[in-house]
Amino acid sequence: MGGDRPTPAAPPPLGEGTASRILGLLTLREVRRFIARSGAVAMTVFFAVVYALVAMSEGGMLILARIGGGYSYFLIWSDPVDPQWWHYPGLLVVAPWGIVQLPFFGTVAMIAVAAGVGLGMSVAVLLTFALLRRRREGSAGPATLGSLSGLTPTLVALLAIGACCSTTAAAGAGIPVIAGLTGLSVAGLLFNDWFLSLFQVAIVAAALVAQEAILQAYGGLFGRPSATAVVLAPPAISRRMLAGVAFRAALLIGGLLWSLEMFVAWTSVSPATAPLAVWVEWLFVHQFVAAVAIAVAILPGPMVSALTESGGRRFRAMLRGVIGVAGAVVLVGVPPPLSAWGIAGIGNELLGLLGAPASIGAVGTAVAGPALAVRWLLEMGLLGGFALAVAVRPSASIAPALWSAGRLRPAVPDPGPGREPGSVAGA
Repeated sequence: MGGDRPTPAAPPPLGEGTASRILGLLTLREVRRFIARSGAVAMTVFFAVVYALVAMSEGGMLILARIGGGYSYFLIWSDPVDPQWWHYPGLLVVAPWGIVQLPFFGTVAMIAVAAGVGLGMSVAVLLTFALLRRRREGSAGPATLGSLSGLTPTLVALLAIGACCSTTAAAGAGIPVIAGLTGLSVAGLLFNDWFLSLFQVAIVAAALVAQEAILQAYGGLFGRPSATAVVLAPPAISRRMLAGVAFRAALLIGGLLWSLEMFVAWTSVSPATAPLAVWVEWLFVHQFVAAVAIAVAILPGPMVSALTESGGRRFRAMLRGVIGVAGAVVLVGVPPPLSAWGIAGIGNELLGLLGAPASIGAVGTAVAGPALAVRWLLEMGLLGGFALAVAVRPSASIAPALWSAGRLRPAVPDPGPGREPGSVAGA
């Protein structure tokens, strides 16, 4: 009738709230669903068992040899002459085919890493086969093929970091980096072998979170819409996109290194006897600031929503205020007596480097030279400055991370060659 046009339907909702999405990310909801629906539980167990056996053999936990006699086991609760207390209680099994040694923390970490490797490798294999199958069948339109081509490098990277040998290699390579940034010796960190295990867990956890984000964003491209009911069309390769990737990578690497410094400190300061001020330094200055950077690196869009839309205005103001205080502590420093209690920032370390007295807030640092420059720039400078920027202008400060994000589209079937599904929102 007349010249009236029908009112277009409202675009479909773009998914769950920020809190629910972050919870799903941390619990690997889509990873677990994908494996269960694909019937790949057996493959996951296979990858996990193979990794566990290889790790036990390479780490000396499994020694294959001909030993006479039957089976026997020994539960070792402690060893008064062994300073590596994290090995106890431990289990020693002697069998006709060899010896199995299961120290406490090493076994727990190995199980966690093996489970992560099983999940990660299974998802990577399933996504790779789905990608190849869709390309071979030619069932994807231009939009889908463009998205898949943007996904391919990510899958390759996850295959590399998810491989059992790569986790050990990455952890081993990271030990000298952590040692240089904290001023501790490589030998000291290797003696505290629990740190190597913890570093492996962190690497695999980061890879799994990245895979969960991929499934949340790209699930619709493989014929199985994710819980968010959207797919993410990657942006075109450009300098702006590459700058966004570099920015998110810097936040992720800096955040992980800054977080791991707390665990390095445990090699010289027992958590059980550490004073309250040191715990404030560990949790507030290190873990909280690192968590903000890592969250923005992984989920920039939801972090903008959390800081500008979620909750009441008073809650958002309080959250941004806490982030700003933490950033100021890392970037600028604290006055005495807080500096004497173990809390310090770049300003305090700079005063110590210049030979200023402790009475004005100077603190010493065991790091010098290029390692100190990297610590100040990549960790304290970047993370502290970013936290301050997020507190003042969250949208503008997180915007560079969004340069590498795509656009959200409804998870509807591809309309076919020559036609593009309409974009409904930016991300």
